[in-house]
This record gives sequence, structure tokens and C-alpha cells, in this order.
Amino acid sequence: MPVHTDLRAEEESFCADLARVPAEDAITATDGTVFTDRLADWAVSGERGSAVDTLDRRLGESVTDRLTWMLSTSQASVQHWLDKNPEFATMVEFAEPAVVSQWWSDLTAQSDGSSGAWTSGPAAALVALVPAMIGSLNGVPATDRVAANRAAAPQWIQQAKADLADAEPGSARAAFLVDEIAYLERVVSGEGSLLYVYDRDSSRIVEMIGTPTAETETVITYSPGTFTSMRDFYSGGTTQISNYLVQNVPGTVAFVYKDGVFPGENVESGGANMLRITEANDPERALVAGEQLASFAAGMRADPLLVDAEQDAIGFSWGLANVASSEIAGVNYDKVISLSGRDAGRLGTEPGNELLGLLIRGSAAAGPALG
Repeated sequence: MPVHTDLRAEEESFCADLARVPAEDAITATDGTVFTDRLADWAVSGERGSAVDTLDRRLGESVTDRLTWMLSTSQASVQHWLDKNPEFATMVEFAEPAVVSQWWSDLTAQSDGSSGAWTSGPAAALVALVPAMIGSLNGVPATDRVAANRAAAPQWIQQAKADLADAEPGSARAAFLVDEIAYLERVVSGEGSLLYVYDRDSSRIVEMIGTPTAETETVITYSPGTFTSMRDFYSGGTTQISNYLVQNVPGTVAFVYKDGVFPGENVESGGANMLRITEANDPERALVAGEQLASFAAGMRADPLLVDAEQDAIGFSWGLANVASSEIAGVNYDKVISLSGRDAGRLGTEPGNELLGLLIRGSAAAGPALG
């Protein structure tokens, strides 16, 4: 789910209001405790970090506490609670990766198997119980997220088949759903893509190319360009560059990134919507997308097998604006490679950043098929 600017505004307003609360005022929190007893935790200038930092930490703890609770009750009770609290799926997206990473490490220490293939214990139980949540939880290692999303794929296939039954036969929407079903069936079989993120209705998909190991030296985040849709992933049209680099440069893992609707994308049929092409020139849209990419980077880099690797980014067309905006949001890359990228000038102001520009000529630069 994209991080919207109105949320940032609310956070800033909260910080400002909290800073004006006198320490001697006793304000009761929703759980009945005296909120101001914890003011040192929350104060903007407090030693333990800003209010937003503390919000992030406590949100992460609340998410992991609830997931841990799921291990102690019945599947029916878990489903009943989730049905009554649908917003929990959104909370999962905002959990602090460091909190989640430590929690998951503790769970896997009590589990049998290996990363991506837990056979018993709490890690295996949660992947079986709420696979889509574990597959979208920033701070869970990449191989475990991929395994969880593979376990969740049958649910997505079932939903796609239900949507296909409602679609007009022969329509572009029907063809799009047929492609999605075939794509997800390959994921389930183990012969398809490695899904790090997947949410078709929100146009979210991140594919992992390669497998993280102790020998991983370089991580590439590739952001494709204008018009890129889910269907481009279903056809494999976005992965050629990443596949080539992973196959030819030992120790490389790549993430092909699309976390939200891209400019010019037709989300219903997976094609292009030329009426939306001007979105590629909207700086506010790029900034919001950059916040989401920063969230992805924080979660991915919490992986113990990726944390010390060189972190590079490749942006094609509007994808470079996405990368550039993520730097504004605080992400640091060791190298940024521009493929006919937009807004490359912003990156030149980042100290220590190496920008490599590749000018792509001809029709290949006109659409996401460059991949």
C-alpha cells in the first residue's frame, strides 16, 4: 500500500501537538494507562528518538505480538479476528523492519528446516496460517517471503478465477486474468517467478531474481518505466536485464520492482492508458512512489544475507524518477544506473552517489519491453 502524503502530514501534526504536552499533564491512553508516563518515549526531542520513531517501533511490536498470538489459538479464532479487524493487513505494511527481523529470527531459532523451507515450528506454522501476511511483512528475509507468497498463490488463483467468471468473455480484462492465472500457476509449481511482493488489485509486484546467500555481494533494485503493468510481469517483459546480470555476475541478486500503479498503466487490462501518461511528469506522484520504494528498501536490507551487500539501482524511463525520489526519502545507493531515465539531475546532488547514464536509442526505449 503506498505511503500517502496525508499520512506524513498527520505524523508531522502529531509530533507538533505532542511536543506541546506538559510533562505534568496526565493523559489517559486508550488502553487505560497514563499516556504521559511514557512521554519520554514519545517526545520529539526525547533521548529515545522522535515520536514517529517510537510509533514505528510500537507498531512493529503490536504486529508481531498479534502474529505470535495467532500461534496460540485455533485457525477459526484467527480468521474470526481477522474478519473483525481487516485493517490489520494494512498495519502489517507499516511494521518496523528491525522489530520484525528480530522477532522472525527468534521464531526461526525455534523452527526446523532452513530459510524458505521451514518444516515445523512457529515459522512454518505462520507461513501455513497467514502466508500472504508473512509474504508482505518487511523485515522477514527474502527467501522466507518468497516461500510464503508461493504458499499464498493458490488463494490468489482462486480469486482470479472468480473474477474471470464475472468478466466479459473475450474482453481485455478476461485475457488479463487468464494471463494472471497462468503466471501464478507457474509460481505454485516452483517453475515460475520468485514473488517478494504480490497484490494484483493494488498493482503491486516485486520479483526476486537469484537467491540470497552468504556469498551475495551485490543487490540490484530495478524499477521499470512508464506504462509498466502487472501484465508485463506475467509475460516476463520486465526481467531481461535483471536475469542477464544475475546470470553473468556471480554473487548478484536482483529485485524487479513495481509497488503500486505506474504512470500510464491500465490496471484493469494490463495495457497502457495514454490519457494517464502525464502522470510521469508529476513530481508529487514521484515523491509518494519514492516513499514506497524507501519502505521496500528498508525491509529488503533488513535481510541478514543482504544487509552488507553493495546496493545498486537501475531506473528505466520513469523508473529513474522513482529511484531518485527514494533517495530524497532517505535511501542510499552505491550506484544508480539510468536507462533513458527521467529526473537524473536530482541524483547528481547526492554525495557519494555514482550515477551511470546509458542512453537507449530507438524504439526499445519507448516502453517497458526493455525490461
